[in-house]
Amino acid sequence: MPDQNRSNNFKEQLEKERREAAALAERKSKQNPDLRLYYQRVAEDAKRRNLWIFDKVEKTWYTPEEFLEKDIKEFVDYTQVLMRITTKDPIEALQEGNKKLMDFFARVMKYERQKEKDKLSASVRT
Repeated sequence: MPDQNRSNNFKEQLEKERREAAALAERKSKQNPDLRLYYQRVAEDAKRRNLWIFDKVEKTWYTPEEFLEKDIKEFVDYTQVLMRITTKDPIEALQEGNKKLMDFFARVMKYERQKEKDKLSASVRT
């Protein structure tokens, strides 16, 4: 029986992937061709300037090539594209992210040290 379950799960997964691929193809066929051309321009500009593309809504980074492969069904017009994406040097983004992470780490450590001091003070008083 376990083999039968695995076989059914595999078939279900294949069917799900087939439906998702068909839905993606349908959405892409309905996209505004001018807007798709705009995506290509954004990706080409990013590639020329050695930048990556950041989707602010999904909080995901894309290489210019990945951006063109992405299903951008949520974008309806140019304004949404401009509001949702930005291009940036990924090395600069890593440096900024590292600084934010280090600042957060310092804050957590300061808080935890203070909790320990407070706990020690409370136990001394009792």
